[in-house]
Amino acid sequence: MRELVWSPNFIRQLKRLVRQNPLIKHTVEQTLERLINDPFDPSLKTHKLKGNLANKSF
Repeated sequence: MRELVWSPNFIRQLKRLVRQNPLIKHTVEQTLERLINDPFDPSLKTHKLKGNLANKSF
């Protein structure tokens, strides 16, 4: 199983998003679960990076 590494900025933005719109919390949780289980799930609409980020590995 994969593990997501969240930056402090992401955590802060997520808290702000959920505070502004509490109904979205469930959707965000489901999306993050999908990302952990299968990062290439078609519903996530992932794609190859282009431009300056194309050659960087994270």
